[in-house]
Amino acid sequence: MKPLNDLHGHAAGDQALIHLTEVVAQLTRAEDIFGRVGGDEFVVFMPYSDLRGATALAERFREAIATSPLHYEDSEMTITGSFGVATLDESDESPLDLLDRADRALFDAKKMGGNAVKTAGV
Repeated sequence: MKPLNDLHGHAAGDQALIHLTEVVAQLTRAEDIFGRVGGDEFVVFMPYSDLRGATALAERFREAIATSPLHYEDSEMTITGSFGVATLDESDESPLDLLDRADRALFDAKKMGGNAVKTAGV
């Protein structure tokens, strides 16, 4: 969001966050829990999903965001999302362990140039 905020202002960044949440919310299932972690980072807990299913849903999120232009003032802008996917592990001592693996995968997706889905440990 920083480049968008720098170029178009914080109001545009706020609209991008709203747009992103609307796009993702349309694709989540009733049992999924979608929330904002902070800044421009969100989390989707997907109970009853294995790694393959969660990765496929993250890919659908990524594609839907990239193909749904943001309309702001007189401009149409493309925004993209990067996603880190992780699943529960027997060694997890708390949900924070799961979030940490997903966050590291997200960092890897951003390092790849963004607009990507990266799976933890793969």
